[in-house]
Amino acid sequence: MGTYEYVAIGLFMLGVIFSIISWLLQQKDKAQEEKITALAKKHLEDMCQRDEKITLLFLKHDTDEKALHDLALQIAKNHYERNELDRKFDRLDQTFKEGFSLLGDKLDKMNSALLTHLGEHDK
Repeated sequence: MGTYEYVAIGLFMLGVIFSIISWLLQQKDKAQEEKITALAKKHLEDMCQRDEKITLLFLKHDTDEKALHDLALQIAKNHYERNELDRKFDRLDQTFKEGFSLLGDKLDKMNSALLTHLGEHDK
């Protein structure tokens, strides 16, 4: 066997080794690609689930807000009935009328006392 045959066998062996390494790298790339695809798919599913949960949360918030508003209106409606409010307003109105009447009477008395005092003082 000559040098040419050794070189040919060496190149053949080198080619086989590179082919095996290439095939192993392709298998590794495929495995990584599958792993990345699975992770991306899982991430997308998680995002979709999160978006659905957020949407459900906002729907629940809107429903709760409407129910709370309706409850507040019902409580306000039942808290003071119309006739009760009318009675309270009438009492308040009567209190103001009596108070201003008494205040006017007292101012009139004070005015006449002041005038008599000034009249006595001028003499």
